[in-house]
Amino acid sequence: MALYKDQFNGRYDFPVYEGAARKFVVIASTGRSGSHMLGHVMHETGAFGAPFEYFNLENLLEWKRIFGARSTDDVIHRLMAKRTSENGVFSMKLHYSHLLRFGGIDAFMERFPGARFIMLERQDVLRQAVSTVIARQTGVWIAGQEGSGQKPVYDAAAIDKALGEIILDTASWRYDLSTRGLRKAELRFEDFCGDVPGGIQGIADFCEVNLPTLPETPVTTKQSGAINAEWAERFIRENAGGSLIRRRWELLKRLV
Repeated sequence: MALYKDQFNGRYDFPVYEGAARKFVVIASTGRSGSHMLGHVMHETGAFGAPFEYFNLENLLEWKRIFGARSTDDVIHRLMAKRTSENGVFSMKLHYSHLLRFGGIDAFMERFPGARFIMLERQDVLRQAVSTVIARQTGVWIAGQEGSGQKPVYDAAAIDKALGEIILDTASWRYDLSTRGLRKAELRFEDFCGDVPGGIQGIADFCEVNLPTLPETPVTTKQSGAINAEWAERFIRENAGGSLIRRRWELLKRLV
């Protein structure tokens, strides 16, 4: 994934926060689930810090360079000073694979005790998988990001692979959060887009955070277009999926 340069812009900083944050909020997401838009809307409230993708490897390495930091823990300490809102809330966006930076969910919770999770999902996971493949081919994950200039080419196998990854990562989030009894609220991206003020208020209520302001509309640009719908329809029409289920079906037959 290409570096998201805007994340490092000082306009997302808050006045220097002394000491550790009092509350942690995590957008538990998968790729192309709408987490970028949600993070920006949460930042606009002034009550959730700046919930961006700090622990994507490329972003983390850039933060280390900016801070002159040697460890992830050093980066966290510096980020919390810059990106904790005045009410003591520090938030972040995590894909499941980012837990590797901490050694898994248990080590993550030791570093961020009491963290509350907003589990964000898309209803149409096939369109999400298509969007993932297009982003991987073009290098453009976020509107305005510099890409490779490559024109996207339909690839059924890549869509099927991305679909399986999304399903498995979502299940992994559910397993970890449920088996540890961690506090989570589920949010469907399509529902959030239909009622941004209500969605943000619901997150604030769950996190026990008072909102000084309530955004009315999304603050980022939608990327999907006609090609996303065309690829999804073609994938269904050609019955190009099913490898994940076929593998599971073969395993179940061996167990009978």
